Amino acid sequence: MTPELQATDVQVSDLTLTTKETSLAADQLLQVTIQDKNPTDTKVMLPLNGNLSYLSVSKTNAVVTKDEQNEQLIIDWPDTKEKEATLTFKILQPGNYSLMAKTLRNQQIVHSTPLTIKATEPTSDTLFSDKQKTQIPKLESRSMPPTSDIVQPADFDNQSWLINEVNKQLSPKEIGTNLTFEDLKKIQTIKLVGDGIRHLTGAIPDGIKYLTNLTNLTVNNQDFSGSSIPESIGELKNLQILSFDTDELSGTIPASIFNLPNIKMIDIKANRLTGTIPSNIGNAQNLKQLYLGQNELTGYIPDSIGSFKQINVINLDQNQLTGPIPKSFLKLDSLFQCNLNDNMLVGPIDDFANLFAKLIKIYGSRSFNLSNNELSIIDPKTFSIFKTDNPNNAERLAKNMFHVDYPNNNGVYELPLTRYINLNNTVGFPMPPGSKLYLFSQTAKYSLKLGKRNLAGTSLLKDNLSKAHRYTIWDSDGKMVYDGLPDDNASIVVPEEQVAYTVQIDNPNPPLKTTINDTNLLGYSIAGFRLNFHTLTSFKSTTPENVDPKTNTIKGEVGDTFSIEADIEGKGIPFYPGITIYHTPVFNDRFQLVTIDYLLSPEMNGKISIDPKSFKVNGEPPVRVDPITNGYRLELFDPVVPALQGQGTPLKVTFNVSTLAPVSLEEGKNAIQTFLMLFNGPGVPPVTENSTANVSVKRGLLQFRDVPATLEFEKGEISGRPVLIQRKDPNWQLSVEDSHIKPNTWQVKARLLTPFTNQKNQGLPDSLVYRQDGQPDKLINTTGDTVVYTGKGDGLNDYYSVSWSKNEGPVIKVLPGLARVGSPYVGQIQWTLSNAPV
Repeated sequence: MTPELQATDVQVSDLTLTTKETSLAADQLLQVTIQDKNPTDTKVMLPLNGNLSYLSVSKTNAVVTKDEQNEQLIIDWPDTKEKEATLTFKILQPGNYSLMAKTLRNQQIVHSTPLTIKATEPTSDTLFSDKQKTQIPKLESRSMPPTSDIVQPADFDNQSWLINEVNKQLSPKEIGTNLTFEDLKKIQTIKLVGDGIRHLTGAIPDGIKYLTNLTNLTVNNQDFSGSSIPESIGELKNLQILSFDTDELSGTIPASIFNLPNIKMIDIKANRLTGTIPSNIGNAQNLKQLYLGQNELTGYIPDSIGSFKQINVINLDQNQLTGPIPKSFLKLDSLFQCNLNDNMLVGPIDDFANLFAKLIKIYGSRSFNLSNNELSIIDPKTFSIFKTDNPNNAERLAKNMFHVDYPNNNGVYELPLTRYINLNNTVGFPMPPGSKLYLFSQTAKYSLKLGKRNLAGTSLLKDNLSKAHRYTIWDSDGKMVYDGLPDDNASIVVPEEQVAYTVQIDNPNPPLKTTINDTNLLGYSIAGFRLNFHTLTSFKSTTPENVDPKTNTIKGEVGDTFSIEADIEGKGIPFYPGITIYHTPVFNDRFQLVTIDYLLSPEMNGKISIDPKSFKVNGEPPVRVDPITNGYRLELFDPVVPALQGQGTPLKVTFNVSTLAPVSLEEGKNAIQTFLMLFNGPGVPPVTENSTANVSVKRGLLQFRDVPATLEFEKGEISGRPVLIQRKDPNWQLSVEDSHIKPNTWQVKARLLTPFTNQKNQGLPDSLVYRQDGQPDKLINTTGDTVVYTGKGDGLNDYYSVSWSKNEGPVIKVLPGLARVGSPYVGQIQWTLSNAPV
């Protein structure tokens, strides 16, 4: 992958970076040629990656300066036409690295084409490429001075401590007077051990090689600060014990000491040695004890360490070693003590469980120490292999990327992966769909920053994990979306739909139920994160029959007070097919609410109201309820809600709503709104979620909406038989309002308040009847109410028409001999509306 250029960056072709090999192994040397063909350039900058160590420049007369503060090389070109330089780097860690030279032209930064280098893990066979492969230096001794020559102080670099020791052992002879090189052969042991006060100072001279019969060189607890171990020690072919313990030595470990044929113990611990462990370490076939601890060594443990035939003790503790423990350790049958603690070693230790369990069983708890690294376990069964009768043995595995139980373990120093992902206390990451989410970058706006301690991690934890970890990321469909070492340019594009990702460290296998839910591993070497994460808030009335299932509307009537119940929980999906990750003390598949706002839409002003005193959260009053525009804000105390629906108890909020005026279905859409603010932890912006509820409020009345003032009938005729007179307007009707939310059956009744009479006060008795097909006619008279219509509301509509067919309903039925010719008959009818009897 190449660095992401800004919109204003310009890439040019006359500034180039080239190399003969773009794929190398860590610990190899990388040579990069920079060429600048622009005659106006006087200076070029080359930003560096911390895992590429600059060593030297060649084939140029340019001046190269390392800018430590800005982590870059500054190349000052001479005033010549030739602008070319070959830079040499040492690759410290595996990974993908990009180099890109830049300079300033016309007030604008221009860049070369990025040069991408891929560095793989080193092995004993691939430490050097075929073109680079070299032999470990074989020192060719300068010809020894004639044995009869007098040894001069300069032969021992004028180091008084060594001159004095030689003079003491070979007294009365003295260096510079009468002590010869032949005399030096008599010295077999030099043992100078400080008693707490560093009496000796100076350096270890190259001339130590002249003590050819030395078998034991022990110089401990002295002050050789600024001095290094000379390669010439590799010429002491008889040497069996080499011990420079606690001598303030610096520099690197000379490879030559591992070519000593008789060496049995190398003890150079507690110094300031840097660099890597030489790859030829396994050449010391007779070595029994190796002490390289308490230095500043970096890089990988060479695979050749497994070539030892007689090794009993290997102590590499308290360095900065990284990479996996070589599997060649399994070949060390004679090993009874191995301390690799306090490094940055990575990878699973399942393969070594039986080896270290055997050491504990035979040699006790002090036989090994892997604590305070970045090691992991894949199979939970491995824990049972390490388990012994002594719980303190587990402490030798502590402070890694898994949990072990031992007395007084508070877990403070353990390394959960969840503390090295930019999520802090939740799993949701606020990202707009279509944007890039970087996985490892420390500078990108949106980045998980995998491997960097987040703000939820205690300051007692290391700031950064080793760059040697292998990360695998799986999406919720079971697809692997990333597999490899940290790469600052690695990213994923946020999809439109919700996705849950599983992150595993140093475990390329697909997630398994047996491991992903193990509390000793989950959160330590297995974690997860969610994109497009949503909450589910369901509004419902505590009276279910008041909810219309078709429109999901809460219904009420004016004057009602109804209780709303809101369940808040995650609307998440499983992290991996068939696997649900649960909340554990280390892995938090949850979200945390800061506040909840309950608002009414502006259209609800004066129509419904929220009672602030009625709020309850899981049956208890909230910490605070504050009025805000159109509603109220609830502040909660540590409300933790599971991200996955159904995996825990939802947060239940109840409150009362009073109805003041009618609200139509259209008006009541999204009438009640809630806004949740989800806490994502320090340094991560919060996520806001919102949900709504529909409300419909009816008047709750049963009444006539419209009653025409008159009901006219057609003109009749005088006949010797009964005459039926119809309504003059066949569409004549009454209008009824039934605005109850529950449908009721109601009746319209008619009563004749005053009988029909004409101007001559002649009556027309028993002539108003209610007619219904198939039923006997019913009189409508002054003696009682007659049911003329039965109706029922549907709960949706408020207004209903009361009408009859042409030959039904109220009609005039005149019997023979009652009617008189002349003026019309007039009477008064009373209409009554009431609920039908149950």
